Amino acid sequence: MGLKWNVGDKCGMGIEWGPRKTYTDYLDDIKGVYPENGEVPENGVATNATNTPGNMRGNPSSKDWYFYYGITFNIKLRDPYRPCHKGF
Repeated sequence: MGLKWNVGDKCGMGIEWGPRKTYTDYLDDIKGVYPENGEVPENGVATNATNTPGNMRGNPSSKDWYFYYGITFNIKLRDPYRPCHKGF
């Protein structure tokens, strides 16, 4: 989703935003259960003391999402008053 507008005869700007679904649950590595105290999980991150070991991490029924957003600035290289060549 986005908006684009001309700033002048040769310049334009735009803003855009878009959600992306990954169809996996591995983007943030929140899957499985919390390790026991003193265990080091495969990713090497220590256990958070506020989470109970053995409890499920994350929600296995929902997949990961991330969001893209950006601002664009463009310059038109051709003369806007010169007509384009038409086809046959």
